[in-house]
Amino acid sequence: MYYIYILYSKKSEKFYIGLTDNIEKRIREHNSQDNCGWTKKFQPWIISYFEAYLTASEARIRELSLKHHGKTWTELRKRILRSLKGAALSVP
Repeated sequence: MYYIYILYSKKSEKFYIGLTDNIEKRIREHNSQDNCGWTKKFQPWIISYFEAYLTASEARIRELSLKHHGKTWTELRKRILRSLKGAALSVP
């Protein structure tokens, strides 16, 4: 299985969209002190959403649609924020 995932940083109020075949491992990597990438400065990250796909190409198409199609991402982001507020995470 392949997954598109959306991480949320409460500290910086940022989202990150990615693709992986192992969500747990990927979140650990994003939150690791050894992380040298863009996501390091916004740690800690929590998984706020994911979708599963049978093939990497299907997951990649969805990832790109979220990253490059504003309306799709805007609506999903609103749903995620409402859900996080409902989970009492004190999201502004």
